[in-house]
Amino acid sequence: MIDLLARLGQLKEADKLIKLMPMTPDGAIWGSFLHGRLTHNAIHLAETAGKRLLELEPTHSGRYMYASNGSWEGVIKLRKMMTERKVAIAPGWSFIEVYGNVNKFFVDDQCHPQAKDIHDVLMLLNIALMN
Repeated sequence: MIDLLARLGQLKEADKLIKLMPMTPDGAIWGSFLHGRLTHNAIHLAETAGKRLLELEPTHSGRYMYASNGSWEGVIKLRKMMTERKVAIAPGWSFIEVYGNVNKFFVDDQCHPQAKDIHDVLMLLNIALMN
């Protein structure tokens, strides 16, 4: 429910619901709330949710992504905090299903048997988009 309210920009309602919950909000709740605040440009209101997330899940690298507030000073502080806490950053990845086979790709991964062909096609698409 928090996720739905936050996505709709109903941030005050989401905040009220969190306060009325009979259980302690977990990382999923605070993450949804934070994402909604940032999506709807309520960055000044996101600080509480961001701090709460870092307290609940200090080793989850994904929880740090919003903490910088878009400033270089914030990014430097964030990286230092992650290093001090020994937070490992999970590599980015994506996947695509083709003819029932799921292909997963990591950043800079060259292990796929058709990696060269895939990169060649992507290069052609980039060239076509620039023209």
